Amino acid sequence: MDVQTGRHVVVIGHAIAQKLFPFTDPIDKEMRVDGRKYRVVGVFDEKKSAFGSNYDNYVLIPITAFLDTYGMTTRDGFARSVNITVRAKSPELIEDAIEETRQVRAASAAYARTRKTTSTSSTAKA
Repeated sequence: MDVQTGRHVVVIGHAIAQKLFPFTDPIDKEMRVDGRKYRVVGVFDEKKSAFGSNYDNYVLIPITAFLDTYGMTTRDGFARSVNITVRAKSPELIEDAIEETRQVRAASAAYARTRKTTSTSSTAKA
């Protein structure tokens, strides 16, 4: 749903939750990422580091919120690379995870096309 609607929501790592919201539940609280407001909808369990990555410091936003905020090109005009990592909870759920990933990709592509068309239309009117 968040991908389809482009909502500005965020799931944060355990360490970020502890630092920003030390004495309260962060769910439904607002926080800023790069100066933009996001509503916290989830917190990852504490994981520590794995292969040099500290997952407790992750901030995840829906792909459509990413596109809305950063676009598909950098400030220098280069195409932006976006990596999406998916993990099924069990081997039995792999096919479901693949299908859900396809749906998210399709929804984000449609959102990007709509955003580009809307942006082009509003620029042409100006």
